[in-house]
Amino acid sequence: MTGFCKCGEIDFTRVVFDVMPEKNVVSWTGLIDGCTRMNQFNEALALFRRMVVHEGIKPTEVTLLAIYPAIWNIKCFEFCQMVHAYGEKSGLNAFDIRVMNCLIVAYAKCGSIECAQRVFEDVVD
Repeated sequence: MTGFCKCGEIDFTRVVFDVMPEKNVVSWTGLIDGCTRMNQFNEALALFRRMVVHEGIKPTEVTLLAIYPAIWNIKCFEFCQMVHAYGEKSGLNAFDIRVMNCLIVAYAKCGSIECAQRVFEDVVD
């Protein structure tokens, strides 16, 4: 799936994903990342929401890295807060500096320099 996404074949990737009998966090993350890479930001957010809320699959650090560019490209502050809260609750934010850096960028691009600064200060501490 990742190979198809990297070649810009997001429609084919979606077909492959849809016929998979069992989807796991890796397949969901691959499709989310592909949508983000192809500027299908709303679709990426919808997939993330479906993965977490409806399918009950827990995102990994890689999933968060895949979704943050979609968040900041459509400037969805509320979604940024939701993913941030999930990262805090699950402990993902504390263990991966890449996730924290993306979170800072996401808040800044969503227009909340105050939140970005708070996250930055948490990283420094």
